[in-house]
Amino acid sequence: SQRNTGALNIRRIANALGPLSVCEATPGCVPLNIFGGQGDGSGSITPEMLNYISFVQNDNSEQVLTDFTANMSGDLAELPAGPLAVGVGYEYRKKSGWFQPDAVVVAGESNGVPSSPTSGEFDVSEIYAEMLIPLLSGSPGAHLLDFSLAIRSSDYSTSGSHSTGKIGFQYMPTENLMFRGSFAEGLRAPSIGELFGTQARFDAQLTDP
Repeated sequence: SQRNTGALNIRRIANALGPLSVCEATPGCVPLNIFGGQGDGSGSITPEMLNYISFVQNDNSEQVLTDFTANMSGDLAELPAGPLAVGVGYEYRKKSGWFQPDAVVVAGESNGVPSSPTSGEFDVSEIYAEMLIPLLSGSPGAHLLDFSLAIRSSDYSTSGSHSTGKIGFQYMPTENLMFRGSFAEGLRAPSIGELFGTQARFDAQLTDP
Protein backbone atom coordinates (compact mmCIF):
# COMPACT_ATOMS: atom_id res chain seq x y z
CA SER A 1 0.00 0.00 0.00
CA GLN A 2 1.61 3.25 -1.17
CA ARG A 3 0.55 6.68 0.10
CA ASN A 4 1.92 9.76 -1.66
CA THR A 5 1.25 13.19 -0.16
CA GLY A 6 1.78 16.37 -2.14
CA ALA A 7 0.46 15.00 -5.42
CA LEU A 8 -1.24 17.46 -7.76
CA ASN A 9 -4.46 17.23 -9.73
CA ILE A 10 -3.75 18.74 -13.15
CA ARG A 11 -7.45 19.01 -14.07
CA ARG A 12 -8.09 21.10 -10.97
CA ILE A 13 -5.01 23.21 -11.73
CA ALA A 14 -6.42 23.93 -15.20
CA ASN A 15 -9.78 24.91 -13.69
CA ALA A 16 -8.15 27.10 -11.04
CA LEU A 17 -5.92 28.94 -13.51
CA GLY A 18 -8.88 30.21 -15.46
CA PRO A 19 -10.76 31.57 -17.14
CA LEU A 20 -12.26 32.78 -13.87
CA SER A 21 -15.76 32.05 -15.09
CA VAL A 22 -14.87 28.35 -15.43
CA CYS A 23 -13.55 28.18 -11.87
CA GLU A 24 -16.55 30.02 -10.46
CA ALA A 25 -18.85 27.55 -12.23
CA THR A 26 -16.96 24.55 -10.81
CA PRO A 27 -18.04 23.47 -7.29
CA GLY A 28 -15.21 23.83 -4.77
CA CYS A 29 -12.81 25.52 -7.19
CA VAL A 30 -10.44 28.13 -5.72
CA PRO A 31 -8.86 30.51 -8.25
CA LEU A 32 -5.08 30.01 -8.38
CA ASN A 33 -2.51 32.79 -8.64
CA ILE A 34 0.92 31.26 -9.26
CA PHE A 35 2.76 34.57 -9.58
CA GLY A 36 3.50 35.56 -6.03
CA GLY A 37 4.99 33.09 -3.62
CA GLN A 38 4.45 29.84 -1.78
CA GLY A 39 1.50 28.45 0.09
CA ASP A 40 2.61 29.35 3.62
CA GLY A 41 0.39 32.42 3.73
CA SER A 42 3.13 34.91 2.89
CA GLY A 43 2.51 34.96 -0.85
CA SER A 44 -0.30 34.76 -3.37
CA ILE A 45 -0.64 30.98 -3.18
CA THR A 46 -2.86 30.38 -0.17
CA PRO A 47 -3.43 27.10 1.72
CA GLU A 48 -6.96 27.06 0.29
CA MET A 49 -5.54 27.12 -3.25
CA LEU A 50 -3.18 24.26 -2.44
CA ASN A 51 -5.91 22.22 -0.80
CA TYR A 52 -7.98 22.41 -3.96
CA ILE A 53 -5.26 21.39 -6.42
CA SER A 54 -3.49 18.75 -4.28
CA PHE A 55 -4.59 15.27 -3.22
CA VAL A 56 -3.27 12.26 -1.32
CA GLN A 57 -2.52 9.47 -3.77
CA ASN A 58 -3.24 5.93 -2.57
CA ASP A 59 -2.07 3.03 -4.75
CA ASN A 60 -2.39 -0.65 -3.85
CA SER A 61 -0.67 -3.67 -5.36
CA GLU A 62 0.11 -7.27 -4.54
CA GLN A 63 2.40 -9.97 -5.90
CA VAL A 64 2.16 -13.61 -4.86
CA LEU A 65 4.81 -16.28 -5.43
CA THR A 66 4.05 -19.98 -5.11
CA ASP A 67 7.14 -22.19 -5.25
CA PHE A 68 7.61 -25.97 -5.16
CA THR A 69 11.01 -27.66 -5.43
CA ALA A 70 12.26 -31.23 -5.29
CA ASN A 71 15.98 -32.06 -5.25
CA MET A 72 18.09 -35.20 -5.13
CA SER A 73 21.87 -35.39 -4.98
CA GLY A 74 24.60 -37.90 -4.25
CA ASP A 75 27.63 -39.78 -5.57
CA LEU A 76 26.97 -41.70 -8.76
CA ALA A 77 30.29 -43.54 -9.00
CA GLU A 78 33.74 -43.63 -7.46
CA LEU A 79 36.48 -42.45 -9.82
CA PRO A 80 40.25 -42.64 -9.22
CA ALA A 81 40.34 -38.92 -8.35
CA GLY A 82 37.18 -38.95 -6.20
CA PRO A 83 33.43 -39.46 -6.36
CA LEU A 84 31.40 -38.47 -9.41
CA ALA A 85 28.78 -36.25 -7.78
CA VAL A 86 25.42 -35.48 -9.38
CA GLY A 87 22.35 -33.47 -8.49
CA VAL A 88 18.98 -33.30 -10.20
CA GLY A 89 15.85 -31.36 -9.41
CA TYR A 90 12.49 -29.98 -10.41
CA GLU A 91 11.00 -26.58 -9.61
CA TYR A 92 7.57 -25.09 -10.22
CA ARG A 93 6.91 -21.40 -9.70
CA LYS A 94 3.71 -19.42 -10.13
CA LYS A 95 3.63 -15.64 -9.95
CA SER A 96 0.49 -13.56 -9.86
CA GLY A 97 -0.14 -9.91 -9.16
CA TRP A 98 -2.47 -6.95 -9.44
CA PHE A 99 -2.21 -3.17 -9.27
CA GLN A 100 -4.96 -0.71 -8.35
CA PRO A 101 -3.86 2.93 -8.71
CA ASP A 102 -5.64 5.88 -7.15
CA ALA A 103 -8.88 6.93 -8.83
CA VAL A 104 -7.37 10.32 -9.75
CA VAL A 105 -4.49 8.54 -11.51
CA VAL A 106 -6.88 6.22 -13.36
CA ALA A 107 -8.82 9.25 -14.57
CA GLY A 108 -5.59 10.72 -15.98
CA GLU A 109 -5.80 13.78 -13.75
CA SER A 110 -2.61 13.35 -11.71
CA ASN A 111 0.73 15.00 -12.45
CA GLY A 112 2.47 11.61 -12.37
CA VAL A 113 2.79 8.77 -14.85
CA PRO A 114 -0.67 7.61 -16.01
CA SER A 115 -1.61 4.05 -15.18
CA SER A 116 -4.65 1.80 -15.08
CA PRO A 117 -5.74 -1.17 -12.98
CA THR A 118 -4.16 -4.42 -14.14
CA SER A 119 -3.62 -8.01 -13.10
CA GLY A 120 -2.04 -11.17 -14.48
CA GLU A 121 -0.16 -14.35 -13.75
CA PHE A 122 2.27 -16.86 -15.25
CA ASP A 123 3.94 -20.09 -14.21
CA VAL A 124 7.17 -21.88 -15.08
CA SER A 125 8.31 -25.50 -14.78
CA GLU A 126 12.02 -26.25 -14.66
CA ILE A 127 14.19 -29.34 -14.55
CA TYR A 128 17.91 -29.17 -13.92
CA ALA A 129 20.94 -31.38 -13.45
CA GLU A 130 24.49 -30.77 -12.21
CA MET A 131 27.59 -32.92 -12.27
CA LEU A 132 31.05 -32.65 -10.68
CA ILE A 133 33.71 -34.72 -12.42
CA PRO A 134 37.04 -35.17 -10.61
CA LEU A 135 39.88 -35.90 -13.05
CA LEU A 136 43.09 -35.66 -11.03
CA SER A 137 43.93 -35.60 -7.36
CA GLY A 138 47.28 -35.72 -5.60
CA SER A 139 49.23 -36.05 -8.85
CA PRO A 140 52.52 -34.27 -9.65
CA GLY A 141 51.64 -30.82 -11.00
CA ALA A 142 47.93 -31.40 -10.31
CA HIS A 143 46.98 -31.40 -6.68
CA LEU A 144 43.38 -31.13 -7.91
CA LEU A 145 41.61 -30.92 -11.26
CA ASP A 146 37.88 -31.23 -11.75
CA PHE A 147 35.15 -30.09 -14.10
CA SER A 148 31.54 -29.12 -13.39
CA LEU A 149 28.60 -29.30 -15.78
CA ALA A 150 25.04 -28.02 -15.38
CA ILE A 151 21.93 -27.68 -17.51
CA ARG A 152 18.51 -26.18 -16.80
CA SER A 153 15.41 -26.36 -18.98
CA SER A 154 12.66 -23.80 -18.33
CA ASP A 155 9.12 -23.83 -19.72
CA TYR A 156 7.25 -20.53 -19.24
CA SER A 157 3.52 -20.31 -19.81
CA THR A 158 4.00 -16.85 -21.36
CA SER A 159 7.34 -16.89 -23.18
CA GLY A 160 7.99 -20.50 -24.16
CA SER A 161 10.81 -22.94 -23.42
CA HIS A 162 14.54 -22.40 -23.21
CA SER A 163 17.56 -24.29 -21.93
CA THR A 164 20.72 -22.87 -20.40
CA GLY A 165 24.00 -24.48 -19.47
CA LYS A 166 27.19 -24.01 -17.52
CA ILE A 167 30.68 -25.51 -17.65
CA GLY A 168 33.47 -24.81 -15.20
CA PHE A 169 36.82 -26.07 -14.04
CA GLN A 170 38.95 -25.95 -10.92
CA TYR A 171 42.71 -26.55 -11.10
CA MET A 172 45.21 -26.57 -8.25
CA PRO A 173 48.81 -27.20 -9.39
CA THR A 174 49.83 -27.07 -5.73
CA GLU A 175 47.98 -27.13 -2.45
CA ASN A 176 48.27 -23.33 -2.09
CA LEU A 177 47.45 -22.16 -5.63
CA MET A 178 44.10 -22.40 -7.41
CA PHE A 179 42.80 -21.44 -10.86
CA ARG A 180 39.07 -21.38 -11.52
CA GLY A 181 36.96 -20.54 -14.54
CA SER A 182 33.43 -20.99 -15.84
CA PHE A 183 31.17 -20.16 -18.74
CA ALA A 184 27.43 -19.95 -18.20
CA GLU A 185 24.24 -18.81 -19.89
CA GLY A 186 21.46 -16.96 -18.12
CA LEU A 187 17.77 -16.61 -18.86
CA ARG A 188 15.69 -13.57 -17.92
CA ALA A 189 11.96 -13.87 -18.48
CA PRO A 190 9.55 -10.89 -18.36
CA SER A 191 8.27 -9.97 -14.91
CA ILE A 192 4.63 -9.46 -13.87
CA GLY A 193 4.96 -5.71 -14.33
CA GLU A 194 6.57 -6.02 -17.76
CA LEU A 195 3.98 -8.51 -18.97
CA PHE A 196 0.84 -6.85 -17.67
CA GLY A 197 1.79 -3.19 -17.12
CA THR A 198 -0.59 -0.68 -18.66
CA GLN A 199 0.05 2.93 -19.65
CA ALA A 200 3.44 4.66 -19.64
CA ARG A 201 4.63 8.09 -20.63
CA PHE A 202 7.78 9.64 -22.11
CA ASP A 203 8.44 13.14 -20.80
CA ALA A 204 10.45 14.75 -23.60
CA GLN A 205 12.91 17.48 -22.69
CA LEU A 206 11.88 20.82 -24.13
CA THR A 207 13.85 24.05 -24.57
CA ASP A 208 11.99 27.06 -23.20
CA PRO A 209 13.12 30.24 -25.00
